[in-house]
Amino acid sequence: MEHQKTNKFIKFLFPFWPVKIFKSITGICVLAALLGLSILLNLFKINITAGITISFAWLPGIIIGWYFGPIVGLLMGALIDTINWLIYGGVWFWMYALQEPILGLIVGIISSLFNIIRNTKQHFSICLIINQIMLIGFIISSIFIVFYYTNPNNPFFQSISNAENSTSNMIKTTQLYLRWIILGILLGLFVIVEVIVGYRYYLFKKDRDADSIRFETFLFITIVALTSTVIFSFLLGPISAIEYYKFLNNTSYVPNLVNYGVMYYLLPRVIKECFKTPIYIIILTALVCALNPAIVSFKNRIINSYHSEK
Repeated sequence: MEHQKTNKFIKFLFPFWPVKIFKSITGICVLAALLGLSILLNLFKINITAGITISFAWLPGIIIGWYFGPIVGLLMGALIDTINWLIYGGVWFWMYALQEPILGLIVGIISSLFNIIRNTKQHFSICLIINQIMLIGFIISSIFIVFYYTNPNNPFFQSISNAENSTSNMIKTTQLYLRWIILGILLGLFVIVEVIVGYRYYLFKKDRDADSIRFETFLFITIVALTSTVIFSFLLGPISAIEYYKFLNNTSYVPNLVNYGVMYYLLPRVIKECFKTPIYIIILTALVCALNPAIVSFKNRIINSYHSEK
């Protein structure tokens, strides 16, 4: 029994187990192709403001984490970030360097949980319930983050030492107004995603021959997109941008525009994510569903080859 539990845990971390994917020539070729695609997509990123870009270069890393698990997703994320940095240059900063590996780890964990749920009897209902819980969690956590960043008593405001009171009070008032604007945009994003989920559910129920795996995959891809949005864009985005400024200039002093980052960092991020997240969900779902037959066939082939060699 203990051995079975150990095997399940290893399978959770390494979906291709007992095959060691880095010792499989085919596996290495697939990972290399996705790594190369990430490097290529980096050529087409669009810079909005300092530290805020629109890019699809994260998609290959998400695909790796989804199919190859959290550990491979973590390692390949670190490799993708390092190679992109070596090719495209720029200043290396640890808070940015960790984002790609952590994304691969998180996506791998979500995918492994999805695979476990798929083997349960009530997998459809469980997937739908988890999706709705995560959607509610998304809006609650986003509201909490916004209230923190727009609270005049948080460390971002307290660290201002040389701002005149009139200027400081004006910025604080602006922050409070922006709070409700940002919350309105986030609620709009929540409604948009719920409408997409509801529409996909309607199409699934309408088609009696529909395969539930596609709809369930869509539900968990939605979780992936929203989780990455909250963690990397809303929570860590403004913090990493401000810390990067300090690191770049070797100073602990941050100008008001950066310190009061809601208007310069958080608001543009929220607007960007309102448009990007639904598109990410649609593209990721289409990619995973399109790649799934090929990846499953590839996985079965190398696992069968492994056992035949034994």
